[in-house]
Amino acid sequence: MRETLDELDGDVVLVGHSYGGAVITEAGLHPAVHHLAYVAAFALDAGESCVKAAEVEAGLISYDGRPNFGAGFTMSSGDMITLDPSSAAECLYNDCDADTVAWALARLGPQPLITLQGTPKLAA
Repeated sequence: MRETLDELDGDVVLVGHSYGGAVITEAGLHPAVHHLAYVAAFALDAGESCVKAAEVEAGLISYDGRPNFGAGFTMSSGDMITLDPSSAAECLYNDCDADTVAWALARLGPQPLITLQGTPKLAA
């Protein structure tokens, strides 16, 4: 991402959705970046991973009234992690109509766990 930011002129706004929030957290320190926008995204502190943030949602730290996001993840072979469709529907698409939810769920897939274990060294 740094190489792309190095090529841009002007004020850059980075928008991160979901896991993309973890990516823009450190990238936001680039001098070209003037604003960060987190859209239903991980907004991590320096040294915090998505896995750690999901543990908060899993109930190790409780927020009353929120769906249990972390409980919906399962591990599969090859250190891949998958979000259960019913948890995804409740946690990610709860304000969407049924057709939009079905469209989004059809596009869910496994993700390497290692991507969710990385931590930004610094946070913008």
